[in-house]
Amino acid sequence: MRKLDRRTLIEIVLLAVAVVFWALRKANILYIPGLAAISLAVAMGLLSMSYIAQKNKPRKLAGILLLAFALLQIIVGLMEISNFAA
Repeated sequence: MRKLDRRTLIEIVLLAVAVVFWALRKANILYIPGLAAISLAVAMGLLSMSYIAQKNKPRKLAGILLLAFALLQIIVGLMEISNFAA
């Protein structure tokens, strides 16, 4: 088994945080507005930057699509925060 670098470990932790807080929200246990969406956006943004840096054309395209999804998640997170504050 290979050792994970720091960036990959951060991506995995952020993805786990997003899934855990999404599950807690769906179970009506704990709701922190925007936390799941923002952490998912940061994880997908980091992953997309590593995909875009590669020379493989399909990976670059996948990186662009992941970056678009990350930006959408940022908007969703900000909308959750603004709806909670209002």
